[in-house]
Amino acid sequence: LKIMQQLLEKIKILPKLPGVYIFKDSSNTIIYIGKAKNIFKRVSSYFSKSGKDRKTLMLIRKIFNIEYFITNNEVEALLLENNLIKEHQPKYNIRLKDAKTFPMIKITKENLPRIVKCREKNNNIDQYFGPYANVKEVTTLLNIFKKVFKIRSCSKKFKPPYNYTPCLYYYIKNCDAPCCSKISEEEYNKNVEMAKQILKGNIDTIIKILTEKMLYFSEKMLFENAAIVR
Repeated sequence: LKIMQQLLEKIKILPKLPGVYIFKDSSNTIIYIGKAKNIFKRVSSYFSKSGKDRKTLMLIRKIFNIEYFITNNEVEALLLENNLIKEHQPKYNIRLKDAKTFPMIKITKENLPRIVKCREKNNNIDQYFGPYANVKEVTTLLNIFKKVFKIRSCSKKFKPPYNYTPCLYYYIKNCDAPCCSKISEEEYNKNVEMAKQILKGNIDTIIKILTEKMLYFSEKMLFENAAIVR
């Protein structure tokens, strides 16, 4: 009864903001992680008198302490909840334990880097961006990198000298074929760097570069190329 009273007092001062709440048991083990548009309102609902299912009642009996993280919005709360559940595997988050993580974008650390979608970080060598709550956003970005910057999509490993045979992606104009030196390694890496700056949110410089590129294509009467860059 004393613990319950302490919890109710703690709930009274919870923020009415978006974020993630964490329930811990008497051994300080995380037993449940949840997200909320309003942390105060969501946590309070667990302790209301309205009917609860058996799982929820069992969870409430185990709660010894409540912690929380405030986020800027619901999307950030969703991403944080997902990451924390994956990290801590709370007992009462059974439904979400095996759920897929949100996608990330990875720039590989290799000769002629690739930019690909992935679900988890599997090394400390490649560079990762995300996770992204909107899968469509990831697809759009990857399409831009492929169609505008011509970043390669194949998974082959290349070593200089680059005198390999170009694949289909080159012929359908989705790759500049650095593998066979249709574009220099230096120029290719400049395109990868521009894509990286977009992922970092540094778009002003990229807009200027692409504008110059569009005007160059227009002057050379390469209107299809100019339209793609636009």
